[in-house]
Amino acid sequence: MGVYRTRGIKPDLELARLDRGNMQHDMMTRPRPTPYDVTATLNPIADAVANTFGNYLQLVAQGAYDFGDTPNRLQVRQLVVEDISANDVFVLEFYAYDGDATYVPLGAIRIVRLDVFTRSFIVELPCRCFDIDANSLVVRLKSGAGGSNILVSLGVTRMVHTDYMVPNSPGVWPTG
Repeated sequence: MGVYRTRGIKPDLELARLDRGNMQHDMMTRPRPTPYDVTATLNPIADAVANTFGNYLQLVAQGAYDFGDTPNRLQVRQLVVEDISANDVFVLEFYAYDGDATYVPLGAIRIVRLDVFTRSFIVELPCRCFDIDANSLVVRLKSGAGGSNILVSLGVTRMVHTDYMVPNSPGVWPTG
């Protein structure tokens, strides 16, 4: 909600502000690292043949962050690359998976290791948001050299959109 300033404005316009509809749009977020268990790892592995994708790996399970209200939408805010096995070029593809053989593409990123890997680095917003009530998040990895893998973790945010109906104002334009 905004604060209305009326300094230097006639008092009747100050009263007119009470007739205005109050428009408000909130997006509640709750950030969380995945995996939350510090001993767990997310380790996508490429196929042993160069330039071909390996198997799908589940990053976030369906319904993993259910707080009792739906829809539970999740956005991967950060992909943290914690380790890369070799000097190589990688492609990570993200998919929403509904439990059947249907994969919905959510995005892809390309990662290159050019030198000695000494610390983790962050990729911002690697894929678009998805509904975790109906889907899990999976990833597959392709390596330029073949047979490589990477170690990742995620920073995820759960989003809840709130709606607010703006009532019609009985006032006259431009103050109503």
